[in-house]
Amino acid sequence: MTLDRDQIDRRKRVVVQIGANTGSFFTTLVYQLSDLFLWPFRNIVANPAFQNHVLEITSIIAMIVYPLIGWAIVRLVWVLFYRAPSSEVTTYDRETH
Repeated sequence: MTLDRDQIDRRKRVVVQIGANTGSFFTTLVYQLSDLFLWPFRNIVANPAFQNHVLEITSIIAMIVYPLIGWAIVRLVWVLFYRAPSSEVTTYDRETH
């Protein structure tokens, strides 16, 4: 899960443009955690770049795929563990004397 030099430079430029401190522990942590989730999508398509701007299509794909996976897991759990209510309600007409 290593980044090549060009990817690191592009990310640093984007971080600097939004004003984040590139030497901050938190910024480094966020990038390392996000790389973990973006790793499966890294070589699907190339991310187009123009001057200092990068359109990370792999991130967009990940933002579409991960919610679909989450939805599928929730549906699977629901199908496996859902039980219809088993209580029955019976009504009787009372006779008046």
